Amino acid sequence: MNPFPARSLSSSCLVALLVCAPAAHATVVGIFGGSSTGAFPVRAASLGYATEFWWLPAQITPPSLANVDVLYVTSGNTAKLSNEAATIVSWVSQGNGLIVEQPNVTGLVAILPPSLPISIWSKDYDGTNVGPDPVRNVLITPAGALHPITAGLAGSEICQNLERVLHSDVAPGYDILGVQASNTNYVAVAAATCGLGRVVFHTGNAGTNSFSPGSDTYIQQMLDWAAVPEPHAALALAAAGILSARRRTSA
Repeated sequence: MNPFPARSLSSSCLVALLVCAPAAHATVVGIFGGSSTGAFPVRAASLGYATEFWWLPAQITPPSLANVDVLYVTSGNTAKLSNEAATIVSWVSQGNGLIVEQPNVTGLVAILPPSLPISIWSKDYDGTNVGPDPVRNVLITPAGALHPITAGLAGSEICQNLERVLHSDVAPGYDILGVQASNTNYVAVAAATCGLGRVVFHTGNAGTNSFSPGSDTYIQQMLDWAAVPEPHAALALAAAGILSARRRTSA
């Protein structure tokens, strides 16, 4: 039995999911870490996203994840979810999105899919720790200039780099979208697909209390990209919705 049941779709979406365009910010964002009135939950809500908030690892379950499109793990909280990693990866692979920001650990990032590992060489970032520092500014890569997350953005719109992640420690399945401008050996933003879902890793802190939280456009593009399943997943979800509707009608 699938622990992550397909969401029911409105009748106008049953003919073809791709024809039924969602309203702006229809995405529901699940946020783990901090507090419900903390920096990132407040920001996501201010941008028009519906949010669910969890602060205990035990709250990350198939039923709770089934209510959201994207799981956003806030700064310094990935290690807390190591026991929930298998549940999260299974959910992502079925057409959902995972975003991890600034894990603030040295070593392997616990909750990323086993096929998409990232290891942090050092959690000690360059520059001052009392405010934004130009040494941590981000440079958009050629791949990033074309990717929906970072396309059309200046490097100044990306959260400053707060980890030291080497290219060699990022799995080849990722597209590298941003690097530290002063040291391009350090990866700042990366994105990949996982089964039918999507994964984003970024080393910045997008909370409202961050030294450099990134522009609203950056955050919106990141959330919206992570929330949209891969094209073949959209068709599968549409089919699941149709079958669910037929079962309810025939019951």
